Amino acid sequence: MDDLCDTLDELNLIDVKPCDGWFTWTNNREGDRLVKERLDRFVVLDVFMEQLPFLTSYIIRQSKSDHEAIMMDTNGSKPKEKRANNRFWFRYDTCWAEEQDLKDIITSIWSKEDCNMLEKMDLTRDKLGPWQYHHFKRLKYKIRGLEKEIGKLMDGSSNEWTMSHLKQARGKLGHLYDVEEKYWMLRALCHWLREGDRNTRYFHVLTSGRRRKNSITRLKDAQGNWHENEEEIGHIAWNYFKDLFETSINFDVDRDLQYIPSCIGEETNRRLMDVFTDEEIVRTFS
Repeated sequence: MDDLCDTLDELNLIDVKPCDGWFTWTNNREGDRLVKERLDRFVVLDVFMEQLPFLTSYIIRQSKSDHEAIMMDTNGSKPKEKRANNRFWFRYDTCWAEEQDLKDIITSIWSKEDCNMLEKMDLTRDKLGPWQYHHFKRLKYKIRGLEKEIGKLMDGSSNEWTMSHLKQARGKLGHLYDVEEKYWMLRALCHWLREGDRNTRYFHVLTSGRRRKNSITRLKDAQGNWHENEEEIGHIAWNYFKDLFETSINFDVDRDLQYIPSCIGEETNRRLMDVFTDEEIVRTFS
């Protein structure tokens, strides 16, 4: 350990401390025999800390193992832009098809006799947006709450009930992980994964990869300046296509039409412009 500490000092390596806890391992013993340690950590050069100001690390709480994982995020502490309220977004997911309460909402809307089709479609959108938010977004908040509870039990003072509470919290977290895994598996349209494998991260990447590839994080305007604000990016794109499809050439239509030979006489044109009569329609189909 002394040689390791000397190496860290010699290379000017800095310990990237996690922002959501400290200990990463426990021996799962009760009472005074409970031992907690910080076994894993990230170390980086001090120059990297200056080049990556938003660098941070997290502890990934486990539901089965006594050894927590750690993850590094180069943009972990970067402020995020405020977005619209997610509960009003409407995005259909294939995994909705198995939800009975969703079927009940749709059935109640489309059984209304005092609404037309467009009104029913608008009502379906207005109802399913909040339903999606409460049903799936709250799952994420429950997982975060249990992860914080496990973190407090891991980093807080130990007593005779600590281990039992920790096991209960990990059991609940494991159940929510299973629900989340099935949700992302259905969204990714992957039905071939063996039941029980915890590859939620894979499903999330598979589902979100196409969206990230098509997203625009910054855009250069006509003057060569880069913009990262979403509203500014929208104005730049709108102005670009507006200028692209507009023309500054003034066409003299009358002058150009004089070179086109006239093929239809006035009498023929008058008959073509007349309103169709019932006799003409019957004669055409007979």
